[in-house]
Amino acid sequence: MKKQTGIWLDSKEANFFELVDGEMVGFRKFESGRQLGSAKGGAHGGGRQGGTVAGVSEKTLVNRHRNEERKYFEEVLEKMGDADDVILFGPGEAKNHLSSFIKEHPHSFKPGLRAVLTTDRMTKNEKAAFVKRFFEDN
Repeated sequence: MKKQTGIWLDSKEANFFELVDGEMVGFRKFESGRQLGSAKGGAHGGGRQGGTVAGVSEKTLVNRHRNEERKYFEEVLEKMGDADDVILFGPGEAKNHLSSFIKEHPHSFKPGLRAVLTTDRMTKNEKAAFVKRFFEDN
């Protein structure tokens, strides 16, 4: 029995599409819970005019972003389960960052990473079809 997983992700959420022996058997959605925003801003977000948000230093915000991203990626890998093969796909940079995280933490990742692919935003059905087609063709 071969388990293959396609993970569509961006900075807000990860969608898991699971196939067993080529048949779609599961879909799960995981929200990142990350606090997204920019380190610099005007008075809009409660920060100082031309300063950082709410007086918090840019370095602090960058570190917070890194820690939130690391936690998100650890949770994605944990939720991936026991897949034999995995593809990462999505519209932004999150998939590339996760791929780099996997390379830096190989002990956290057991399956074979088959591909990291850039795609546009897709509906749930389009994502499922994309994963199924990828594993059929590769």
